[in-house]
Amino acid sequence: MRKLGEQWVEEINGKYHMVKAVKQTNKCSGCVFCTSIWCADHNQSERDFDCMTMIIKDLGILNEDGCLPSSWGEYPTIEAPSEEGEAWCIYAFLAKDGSVIKKECAWGETEQQAIDAWNRRV
Repeated sequence: MRKLGEQWVEEINGKYHMVKAVKQTNKCSGCVFCTSIWCADHNQSERDFDCMTMIIKDLGILNEDGCLPSSWGEYPTIEAPSEEGEAWCIYAFLAKDGSVIKKECAWGETEQQAIDAWNRRV
């Protein structure tokens, strides 16, 4: 059974999306997609998902590295540690006229931990 706040990857129309179980606010009409697994026809699902308490929110399409886009739609850059003991860094900058307007970053001891941290910030 999926838990409230849990994120996972689903293939939707041939692309990988990060989805998240969020609290239902009205009827189950909030479901992002319907299959035999998820909330088909707005009835309680047969497995993995309790349609009576949660809905699925599509957080976005993942890039080839498995990262969601930044809040302004740009996919991040992944940077390996340059020295031993440093963390993996994932970042995206929004710049205008040479000045950084917005910056989003995430770190991890491994590349996968950094990617997971990046995708959890949503």
